[in-house]
Amino acid sequence: MDRSSPQSSATPELDTTLIKEPQDVLSFGFDPPKFTSPFPNQGHPEQPAGPERLIPCIFDFKSGSSAEAIKRKRITDLARSRKKTQREKQSTNALQNDTKFLQTLCGFYRSERDYFRNELGHYIPMTQLPPRPPTPRLIASTSSSTTSPPAQFVNHDLLGNLNWE
Repeated sequence: MDRSSPQSSATPELDTTLIKEPQDVLSFGFDPPKFTSPFPNQGHPEQPAGPERLIPCIFDFKSGSSAEAIKRKRITDLARSRKKTQREKQSTNALQNDTKFLQTLCGFYRSERDYFRNELGHYIPMTQLPPRPPTPRLIASTSSSTTSPPAQFVNHDLLGNLNWE
């Protein structure tokens, strides 16, 4: 067909017999029942037919298994956090016990040192005893000198002399 033909420029007529008016309510061959009150003096106006009369229905799109899985995950996470807290408490208690033990041990060795110094002082005058060395401190050295080992490798004998290990 040619674009300039009169047939294509004319608007086709619609067959109106095939087009039906939209229905407000679906009809299945019967009319919906009318509301009648069992009490004659309480007359209710008739409810209109249509979407207003539909009963609301709530669908639960979550399946039971997914809700149970979420519940199991929460319980598992809670148990895991409780175990973690319990382990942290146990490690804290163990560290506190170790600290108490080491303080007791340190006190014992300090008293032993003082006892032997005192006993030795009975035989040798205290002025002849070597001076007590300074308490070693763990200080990060800025220089790379190897003249002295780190303080954790220094051992003092009973007289306070340094022993290099």
